[in-house]
Amino acid sequence: MINHILHIHQSFRLVIYITLLCTLSTSVVAQRDILSSDDELGIRRKDDLNGFDSLQIGKDPNVVDSTIFKYFTLQDISNLREFGDTTLDQNLSYSDPARDPSKPSANLGTVASASHPLLYTPSQVTGFHSGFHEYDTYNFTIDRFKYYKTNRAISDLYFSTIGNLQNLSLKTDFTRNFEDGIQLSINYQRFSNLGFYSEQRARTTNFGTGLWFQSPTDKYNLFFTFVSNVNTEEQNGGITTDTLFGTEFAEFRTAIPTNLTDANTRYQQRGIRFSNYYKLASPDSTNWNLQLQYDLEYDWNYWNYDDVLTNSSTDTLLYQKYLTDTRGARTYITDNNLSQAAYLHGIGPNGYQGKLGLQYDRHKISQANRDSTINDLSLKYNVSIPFVKSLQLYSKGSIGLGANAGSFDLDGYVNLKIEDWATLKGGANLFRRSIELIEDEFWINDVKIFDNDFSKPFGSKFYGALNIPKLNTIISLKQTFENNPILWGYNALPYQLEEILSTTQLNAQIHLIWGGWHMDNYLQYQILSEDLIDLPNYMSTHKFYWDGDIFHKNMNLRIGVQTRLVPEYTAQRFIPVIGRFHEGVNPLQFYPDTDFFISFKVQSFRMFLQVQNITEFWSSDKDINYQVENHPQYDFTFRYGVRWVLFD
Repeated sequence: MINHILHIHQSFRLVIYITLLCTLSTSVVAQRDILSSDDELGIRRKDDLNGFDSLQIGKDPNVVDSTIFKYFTLQDISNLREFGDTTLDQNLSYSDPARDPSKPSANLGTVASASHPLLYTPSQVTGFHSGFHEYDTYNFTIDRFKYYKTNRAISDLYFSTIGNLQNLSLKTDFTRNFEDGIQLSINYQRFSNLGFYSEQRARTTNFGTGLWFQSPTDKYNLFFTFVSNVNTEEQNGGITTDTLFGTEFAEFRTAIPTNLTDANTRYQQRGIRFSNYYKLASPDSTNWNLQLQYDLEYDWNYWNYDDVLTNSSTDTLLYQKYLTDTRGARTYITDNNLSQAAYLHGIGPNGYQGKLGLQYDRHKISQANRDSTINDLSLKYNVSIPFVKSLQLYSKGSIGLGANAGSFDLDGYVNLKIEDWATLKGGANLFRRSIELIEDEFWINDVKIFDNDFSKPFGSKFYGALNIPKLNTIISLKQTFENNPILWGYNALPYQLEEILSTTQLNAQIHLIWGGWHMDNYLQYQILSEDLIDLPNYMSTHKFYWDGDIFHKNMNLRIGVQTRLVPEYTAQRFIPVIGRFHEGVNPLQFYPDTDFFISFKVQSFRMFLQVQNITEFWSSDKDINYQVENHPQYDFTFRYGVRWVLFD
């Protein structure tokens, strides 16, 4: 405890300096992009269930009227989204995406470490995929790269640190318009965390840049997009014992021994895409407006694991069948993909919309110096059909025609708007997914560990959601049936379940208000027909706070607590040599993970202060917070952060 308090004292001087500097600022504004995460049900997730304010910049009404600040992604360039205006503490996941209360995840104890979702989510890939998903929570994709519709240069900056400056989160988005219809956009984020235990350093660097050219008549649009994700992590295999907690020896967490001492993972993904859109019909036409799209993309990726020495008894227990040589464990997998896609878009006079096209992917894979080539061809479509003003049908799908023949993902749903008080959505999804590479075969030190012949899992989903804005409530229900799913057993090897796995999930987001007092609630409940997947049956996150203006309405203050509740359950284990979470054996005790937070807003400046894991104050020294077996979470520690947007 003394060690953690010393970290706080060392950081607090920097907090004061930042506060004094930023309080003097009058030309910046901190914004929270809370429209960038649509949930699977297609109903917008609200981090602030009160709704969204307009973009307020200082107190100059002329700026509010003149500034255009919207964005879109390459997933759908016609879907413009607005930036919302909220305080920084609205969503603590901005500092750590794994803490997103609407999509809870479990990680290895530090930001940017390997993580897995706590809500069961089956893979639905319809083409080749390596199978490495442990860093998906943090990484960018080209489809979700942000381009902006704005009439001013904008820099969106964010900084946060925990414990000390060796554990930080940094993000920035930048966009600027140039002459001749050219715009530059940059998305960047970096998580760099030393951790508090030995060999726990984790770093993720995500960088994306894009150039958008728009012809004077808007008949032709060209997007050039580059995205890079680099995930590096020291793997300690977890602590060897929990008997040292509560002793003087464990006051400094680096003194607690770990299973591995010199093991590292590096996962690198890079891609570049040229996207071309050409309008065949005039936007003023009363008939169908047609548009051609052509994408050319090249991706080069690799996954590498290296442990220089594997001759101890803990190595034998941790690696199990993957231990093939006492001189170390090494694997290196590359996947280079050349992709081409062509689509025809159409927009009808009565709101009908559609998209149809083909995508070709040529993957060149290398594993253990064995090369192979896979040629995937996919038919893709997207349709929107309005029946009446309040009822609309949507459908989208992907069907494999090449090496991925037999794989498909078909989804259809309807949206019904019930006057002004509710929106109801219901749909169904049918899929038959491809087998991922590391489910099929895997090599260590040029030794084949397994070579499977699995059949493609087949499944269906039925889902619905109800959004009641006046009650600040969103409720969703999903039922999934998956035939012959591929699971990972206690021995960390994949196997195919020869029966149907049924999953029922109920989610609710409820925001309660009593004057200036607020309570945000995220509730998740799931039932799995098999006990072979170690996930909790229910979990919830609750945020209770006061929100109001003080000092003659010159400052907005928000102060409160947030707690994450997960009951006792058997947690998954993690085997770093293949980057997979798998069936565990030891139950994790109930631990109410509680944080205290306070945020300030003075004109255009915003700042948040947060004390994480205050549960430690009233719990025993031997009560430790875990999310993954043998990987403790942060102890009591201190986080602060600032965010602002600079214009011109």
